[in-house]
Amino acid sequence: MKHIINSILISSLIVFAIGTAFSKGGSVNQAAKPKNANVYKIHVKINGLKDTNLLLGHHFGSKKYVVDTVKLNSKGEGTFVGDSLLDGGIYLIITPSMNYFEILIDKDQDFSLSTDTIDLVKNLKIEGSDENTQFYDYQSFMVDNQKKAVHTRKQYEKAKKMVDSVGLSASVKQMYQDSLTKAKTELGVLD
Repeated sequence: MKHIINSILISSLIVFAIGTAFSKGGSVNQAAKPKNANVYKIHVKINGLKDTNLLLGHHFGSKKYVVDTVKLNSKGEGTFVGDSLLDGGIYLIITPSMNYFEILIDKDQDFSLSTDTIDLVKNLKIEGSDENTQFYDYQSFMVDNQKKAVHTRKQYEKAKKMVDSVGLSASVKQMYQDSLTKAKTELGVLD
């Protein structure tokens, strides 16, 4: 934990120093720059955040490590920029409250995303990265399936308990057996 905090502080100081140097040199028109295959550039806009730092990190085993830091402006916008490509994998964008959402880093490392603090994942929109659009669709699909599975699993457990109950008539037990079979089939489809 101490190592992560030190890394965050050092990264923040470096980013602040670089940002200060660029701000003194005048404005740079980011839109006029062509895509460069040897750098990463991830533009982020998060409604509900402003004038604060965001972290770009990645998983390594059970730990999370910071790769880059960006200061969001008063509109909640900032751009992670690096002078060499990131290794491919699943990365995290971490807010000051330590909430995060995941993105994919692959060959194309120049894209934009926007979301808000109400629901970082549900409201995520991505432009310029087909891989991240598909990854987001997959995450949404999995979240929806998990919600359905929780509900169906409760129905399954209730029906199982009733089928095993003593003192119910055969017709009532059959009704619960049918519910049990239906829930089991639905869980199989969701899996």
